Formats: sequence, C-alpha cells, structure tokens
Amino acid sequence: RAEKRGAITYATPWPFIRTTRGAEHGFAFWPLFGWGHKPGSFDRHFYLWPLGWNNTIQPGPDAPAGTLPRREVGFLPFYSRETATGFVNESLLWPFFGYTDRTQPTLYHETRYFWPLLVRGRGDNRHVDRFGPFFTHSIKKGTDKTWVMWPVYREKRWQDSGIAQTQRQVLYFLYWSLEQKSLTN
Repeated sequence: RAEKRGAITYATPWPFIRTTRGAEHGFAFWPLFGWGHKPGSFDRHFYLWPLGWNNTIQPGPDAPAGTLPRREVGFLPFYSRETATGFVNESLLWPFFGYTDRTQPTLYHETRYFWPLLVRGRGDNRHVDRFGPFFTHSIKKGTDKTWVMWPVYREKRWQDSGIAQTQRQVLYFLYWSLEQKSLTN
C-alpha cells in the first residue's frame, strides 16, 4: 500500500498487479498493460512496458486559455509522437529518424537522419548542422561551437560582460586556450 497526493495504490503481488483509488484511478498488470486517470490532469496508458504508451496530459492551471493538452503516443522502436500547443516531435525507427517543429515560445525546426550523426536545425535563436563525427557547427543562445573530426578540434565563441571570448581545444586537454578581447576597446 502506498499513498501519495490523495491517491492510494495497492500492489498484490508487488509490482505486478496494482490498483489505484482516490484522487487517481488506475490498474496495471505490469509489464503487460496498465492505465491511470486523474480528472483534469492526465490519462496514461502503457502496453508491454516500456515499449508502448498513449498519454494525454492536460495543461496546468497557469497555462493560457485555449492551450491544448499534450499528447504522447508511441511503440518503440518503430514510432513515437509528441504534440502540444506549438510543438510536434515525431520519430520513426526511434531514435534514428525524425523531426521537431516548434512555433511557441520560439520558432525551431529540426530534422534528424540517423541521429545523432546527421542533424539539421534552424530557429530564431538556434542553428545546428551536424555531420558527425566529421563536422558540427551550432549556434545556441549566442554561443557558436564548431567541432572538426570529433574530438580532435573544438572551437567555441561567445560574448559575456563586454568581452568576446574564443576557446580552442585539441583532443579536449592536449591543447587548450582561451582568448579574451574587450568589445569596447
């Protein structure tokens, strides 16, 4: 017996057969299937845990009016999809092929081919070109990183407190330098 936030879960024998009552309702015959429901919060289902799932998660009380629920469906390794207001993330043959489209709070589109080796992403404040392990270039929140023949050479450029900084590394620690220049002088 376990009690958490008004939900009481009984497991007999633990962890294979579980029933939940109270603030949440649910049943599970783990690892074959299970479901859980909390009114106004979520509906979760799993099949052959952790391979299959179908979840609906309601927006929080502080979410703007008209916010759609978050949907998560998938059966690994074949397919997974996650959607929310202004967001779609879909994978085929997870995790190797897929895409991400985000329109809120910032614009970003990413396409993955044989992830993590081939990735291309573009957005308002983010840019990624990865042809791993040969070449990677990314710009994220003003930080510009380049890798050549990972982990042979790395260069990182950013600005902080009126100082332009450039960090260069060869084989992580064989050669390491940090160059700083004033942006005002």
